[in-house]
Amino acid sequence: MKKIIVLVMLVLAAGLVYAAERAGMPVSVMPEIKEAKGTSDASIAAAVYPKITVYPDPATSMAGCQEVVGALEGKPVPESAGKFEIMDGLVKAVKINPDYLSSTKILVAWTVRIEGICPEYRIWPKFCDPYHGGVQFDCPNGLVDTQMYLKTDPKGSAEPKGAVFSLEMPGTSKTVSQPNDPTITGTYLISPGDFPGGKLPAEIEIQVWWRNRSSMTITSPKGMRTLTVHIMPTTRSDK
Repeated sequence: MKKIIVLVMLVLAAGLVYAAERAGMPVSVMPEIKEAKGTSDASIAAAVYPKITVYPDPATSMAGCQEVVGALEGKPVPESAGKFEIMDGLVKAVKINPDYLSSTKILVAWTVRIEGICPEYRIWPKFCDPYHGGVQFDCPNGLVDTQMYLKTDPKGSAEPKGAVFSLEMPGTSKTVSQPNDPTITGTYLISPGDFPGGKLPAEIEIQVWWRNRSSMTITSPKGMRTLTVHIMPTTRSDK
């Protein structure tokens, strides 16, 4: 009888040790993948003026028009000024398991296909009054930027995070610029160490913003830009 009691006690003790070890071991949950896509065309206006060449009718056009429009090349377009703005469709809100706020990592990746068009500007009456004649617009190579923004407070604003990822668009003259692979790609690994206290917020809204620094109007066609978010819990270290 004593042997049976001792055996039962040993089995119970082993079970308690195993349970204690399991409680201290890393506990993993399945990673998640979330995605957002641009379902409509998105465009961003030119940031600077292109090279403008006029061919005026001297009898009916303002004298000195070429000097006026020639001085515009490379100067900011007042309507846009080349600022970052949110990209339509590339926004994704994610929730983090509360047991894994100090161990989860989030890999963010985006791809954005773009095209450039050299815009036209009305010479009369904006620049030369009057003006009658031909005009040519030449857009040199120019940069387009993307960057990830994070919004962690529903009442707050999104803040930039990580590097700026850019693509130089080839120049064009009143035509569409389509290089062989006009795609901007960007990545960022969001870690608990990025936030106060070494813990992720319970909810994060991930956004992709873009900025045009060229003289071209930049368009991203529908279905040709994607934001992918990999949520990777590792150890249950919050409890």
